[in-house]
Amino acid sequence: MKRDLLKFIFVSLFRRGLRSFLTIIGISIGIAAVVALIALSSGMQEGIQSEFQSLGADKLFVSASSAAFGPPGTSVTVPLTIDEKDGIADIDGVRMSIGRLLRYHLVEFDDQIETVPIVSIPIETEEIELMMESLSYDIVEGKMPNEDSNQVFVGSSLREKGFDVPLELRDTLLTNDVELEIVGISAKTGAPERDGLILSSETSMRDYLSIEDEFDLIIVQVEDENELPLVKERIENFLRDERSVEVGEEDFIVESPEALLETLGGILLIVQGVLVGIASIALVVGSVGIMNTMYTSVVERRKEIGILRSIGVKRGMIRWLFLIESGILGFLGGLLGIIIGATGAYVLVQIISPIVGSNLLQAHFSVTVMLFLLVLSTLVGAVSGYFPAREASKLTPLEALRT
Repeated sequence: MKRDLLKFIFVSLFRRGLRSFLTIIGISIGIAAVVALIALSSGMQEGIQSEFQSLGADKLFVSASSAAFGPPGTSVTVPLTIDEKDGIADIDGVRMSIGRLLRYHLVEFDDQIETVPIVSIPIETEEIELMMESLSYDIVEGKMPNEDSNQVFVGSSLREKGFDVPLELRDTLLTNDVELEIVGISAKTGAPERDGLILSSETSMRDYLSIEDEFDLIIVQVEDENELPLVKERIENFLRDERSVEVGEEDFIVESPEALLETLGGILLIVQGVLVGIASIALVVGSVGIMNTMYTSVVERRKEIGILRSIGVKRGMIRWLFLIESGILGFLGGLLGIIIGATGAYVLVQIISPIVGSNLLQAHFSVTVMLFLLVLSTLVGAVSGYFPAREASKLTPLEALRT
């Protein structure tokens, strides 16, 4: 008997093939959107996490508070100084402190002018090695610039896409009427902010950009990463004394990679929630489509329902027939949506990543999330079919056959 009823369900679905397919498409669109958005946002979160992990767990980043959103050094109230950098280096628990300059400036090459970030290279050899390690730079061509010279080192994406004509070794860039000779080119790191900049020696950068004793960022390496919070507190106390500010009135920021990652993770989580919420609207539309299909099915199959009731099929079984049928529509819609969403996210990553030159755009697929969405779509289908199923179960044999 049960086998016959299941056969009855599938025969009904195939008999209304086009309508069933359109209903499945309706629910699959919502599931596909949710799958793609979750996969891309999760992949981006993993990419950002790996980038911060590459910085190391033994570092702190000190910057001046900014009056506007932007990179370190932009719109700061009171800039960091060389004396503060040297003072931080003398704090107990600090192994080394590196001052960095970061400025966006107009750069000319082959009669084309672009705004390019220029970043300073430390003076000491040990500091240079730490910088190269923390930024994952490898020299693919040439060498590092000499101190007290107008030589520069360029990132891979700046070389390839920064200007209409690709940059090569010994090419000359012009900024502030000063010629900068390219003597080194980095390998691709996968991070746009690192691959698209110019590295220049600190001494010459201060000269041609007229920068005196300030820094935009100070990177601090601690001796023992387990003492990171304690060293962070010491640095904050030192800077409060240097700047004569009280607790809560700081015009500087001291952060660890973990804190930065936590902040970015919270922002990504909010964005992910908003996007998934918007995509879920398609699920609601799909559920309305299932309900409409099932109501139409009840009207069209009143005679079949009457025959089933007349041969002894109970109302509860009639209700289950329609609930299972709507649940199958939801299940198939969820399965198709997962396939479409996963494929779409993967294809999008393969197309966009080479264009933007970043490893941050990834697609991470969670089996748990996919199974949850499959169960969710099945439940949405079953719930959407509840009222049509109840309507069908209320029909008496005589009423159904007479109709």
